[in-house]
Amino acid sequence: MKRRSRYLGIILLITSLIMLPWFQMEADATQTSASDFQTRGTELVKYKGTSADVSVPVGIDVIGKKAFENNDKLKSISMPKSVKVVEAYAFWGCDNLKKVSLGSGLKEVGDYSFANCKGLSEITIPDNIRSIGIQAFADCTNLKVIKIPPEVTAIHETAFDGCVRLIIDCEEGSYADKYAKEFYKRQAEMKDYQDGSGDVPDNDSEKDEPDKEDEAPGLWIPVTPSSDDLLGVSQVVGNSAFIIMDADGNNVMDGDKIEANIIQNAGLHFQGVVTEQYPKYTIVDGKIVADRAYYKSDKVSVAELPAGITQIGQFSFARSSLRKITFPEGLQSVGYGAFYGCKELTSVKLPESVRTIEPYAFMGTGYYDNFVKKGKTDFLISGKCLIAYKGDSLKVIVPDGVEVIAAEAFKGHSEIKKVDLPESLRVVGEGAFEDCTALAKVVFGGKETEIHDRAFKNTVLKNVKVPGTVERMGLCVFSDKTAVKYEGHVPAGIHASSAERLENAEYRGLANQTSCRLQVQGEAGIRALIRDAKSDLQLYITKEDISERFRKVFEGLSKEEEADKIIATYGMRLTDASDIPITKLGNNLMTVIVPIPKEYSGRVLNVAGMDANGQIEVWPCDRVRMEGASCVRFVTNQVSDFAVLVTSASFEGDEMILEANVSLERMAAPPLDDPFADLRAEDNGLNDDFEKPVINSSTYLYAICALILLIAASLLIFRRIRS
Repeated sequence: MKRRSRYLGIILLITSLIMLPWFQMEADATQTSASDFQTRGTELVKYKGTSADVSVPVGIDVIGKKAFENNDKLKSISMPKSVKVVEAYAFWGCDNLKKVSLGSGLKEVGDYSFANCKGLSEITIPDNIRSIGIQAFADCTNLKVIKIPPEVTAIHETAFDGCVRLIIDCEEGSYADKYAKEFYKRQAEMKDYQDGSGDVPDNDSEKDEPDKEDEAPGLWIPVTPSSDDLLGVSQVVGNSAFIIMDADGNNVMDGDKIEANIIQNAGLHFQGVVTEQYPKYTIVDGKIVADRAYYKSDKVSVAELPAGITQIGQFSFARSSLRKITFPEGLQSVGYGAFYGCKELTSVKLPESVRTIEPYAFMGTGYYDNFVKKGKTDFLISGKCLIAYKGDSLKVIVPDGVEVIAAEAFKGHSEIKKVDLPESLRVVGEGAFEDCTALAKVVFGGKETEIHDRAFKNTVLKNVKVPGTVERMGLCVFSDKTAVKYEGHVPAGIHASSAERLENAEYRGLANQTSCRLQVQGEAGIRALIRDAKSDLQLYITKEDISERFRKVFEGLSKEEEADKIIATYGMRLTDASDIPITKLGNNLMTVIVPIPKEYSGRVLNVAGMDANGQIEVWPCDRVRMEGASCVRFVTNQVSDFAVLVTSASFEGDEMILEANVSLERMAAPPLDDPFADLRAEDNGLNDDFEKPVINSSTYLYAICALILLIAASLLIFRRIRS
């Protein structure tokens, strides 16, 4: 028996001595494979490897900020159950990342975590996830499908900004389903911003334009007259620079050019169509930079706006190659998305005269992105305007000296509980504190003069005293449950341009309705229909003597002869129960049928409306006969006064016979591309001084087994020696 125990002890000793080198080899191997992972405790600080397929080591519970940022070799990532947190920008800019397996220990997809992963095309969110953070998948331009389980109960509005192809797969009635409907709606709201609309050449060029600071004052556009994609030719009119654009080459129509296939989808089959267009000014009346004037232009580099400009229109420089701009004193407003996507625009100096900055005005510019990523303060301020905020404080004190809070500057900051506004403040912009869902107290500075639409909507403010200095106040400023008391008179009502879009019924204080009717009032015999309306609408069309207004515009284009062709002018107004004028139909089309005098029954007609800047647009039209009367039928996606013009051409063939019973049609439109995507994150830097190898669980198992065998062998041998 003693001999047997002696032999057993020797065997155990030999076995343990053999296993100890194995442990060392395993540890060495683990350290070698783990050397790509820079860690701090159980946090993965930085991945320094070059593998295409990466599995995060077991035991890591935090994937740190920017851990895989801009890794263009990474194609797939797999996370173990131990991972509990994926911090901001963890996989930012991993262009070739295609496959992501989220760990079963995660509760949320963190802010900006997969933003700008352009290769990601499909992902499934596991049912352990409860929330998806700010811009979590922003600008994943190839993301086509994401499956979101019903367990997800919070998704930030910006989570999928710029996911232009995205379809959200979710259960009906779930939170994700509600979010998806709002997401598609936001896509549709951004119709003005679709790529490939055919309005202007794409801006894909990466080359820099030379500075022309020595050029004569005015708006400088470097163009070659012989170029096939000529945007416009500069002319000096009354010592001011104007650029006249050919509408055939650059249609400034708010929304996509209405092509023949869309028209046919609306039930129109054209006969005797006249396609004559009229040129447009990019600067109107010396005061307004026209909507979409230089949208996606790669011909603009340095712009010096002339004195007298008071308004920069919607999308006017969006996605252009603009690098530098000088604003004149007296500028009052910067329109919706005016400089969106101008990545080379890194500096903005607004004059103190600015009083309105609409949503997305500077988002996606180098100026905005540098603030978000590297800004040393929480506030982005230019002139007297607070443009954006990136802090996370529970209490926000707006800096003294700020006179204007730009639209949506604090929107979605759900951590804010209290806001102190300075005495210098005069204007609270559209949606400035919208969706600040914890905001319970606002201390006004006491000298505010304007509060714009939805400024404090979706907050938990219970009681608010509006200062007596407020002269004008917008729509849906506070939530329905907020008790509002005016210290002085009741302010005059105003509304933002976004409230004039058909799809924004809630901006006008209306809920979507299940059944909708279009009621047409005015001239006898007029018919109309609108696609995809969501509330009862009233359309007013009346004959009005406004031919002189059209004449002046034609004269400004040196086309006086066109004014002599006007046979009738009409006022047109569309509204709903809110009585707010609806001017933009977005993704919808309105078809209008107007009877014409018998003497023009054999002539080809044009219909001309006016855009938001008062410039003439020709609307697609044809000739129809309804109830025996000769009519002109036209299609538009905006609402404005219009004129019917007769041409010298004769109508050939029989007019199309149209059913007299024309009613509202509701046709769902697909979601449209959303361009707003390129938000960049703040850069707080990483600590690269600490590096520690990761030892996995199998290595520990080897060590424990070897230690047990060694102890057992020692006890047996010691017992043998004693005996």
